[in-house]
Amino acid sequence: MNKQPEITARTRETFIEALWIMLKKHPVNKITIGELAKTAGYNRGTFYEYFSDIYDVMHQAENELVEAFQTHMLERFPNGAPQTMDNEMLSSAVEFFDRYGDKLTILIGENGDPSFFDTLNSQLFPFLNKLTGIKYNRFSGYITAYTSSAVVNVFREWIKNGKDLKKEELVELLFVLIGRGAMGVAESLDLN
Repeated sequence: MNKQPEITARTRETFIEALWIMLKKHPVNKITIGELAKTAGYNRGTFYEYFSDIYDVMHQAENELVEAFQTHMLERFPNGAPQTMDNEMLSSAVEFFDRYGDKLTILIGENGDPSFFDTLNSQLFPFLNKLTGIKYNRFSGYITAYTSSAVVNVFREWIKNGKDLKKEELVELLFVLIGRGAMGVAESLDLN
């Protein structure tokens, strides 16, 4: 039986959306295929036509977010990022996080995937380094780990606090944090 591509894509997306719904309440290791299929409105057999297990759904959901981020940034910077670090690049990242913050917060939260930081480090941040033209050296892995951890946790705190900072304030904070580090911010900015 041949399936129509649009129906296939819609069914696959329905399973992924059902996973997001379930992850709001349960960690991925507590979600069963039967529960996920029921939430999606399909049976277990249909699930196995698209995924091998729950972690396969999680992996595909994560990859969709990474690809969405890359597309988002390439649309804004088709010729690469500006030569100097500026707020425009951070504003674009904040815009993306604002749009997909609920899903990203799930992934980096208590019900999410602890290995998602590894996904960010292995896929997103090298992409950003390439986009910005940052040269690799023997410290690049450490710098990427530090920066990604800081940025993701600032975003997580922003969402947790109900987006209490304006986007412009968040961009400025990230810009200074990345440029001067946490101690530079603590010593030089009045953030009240």
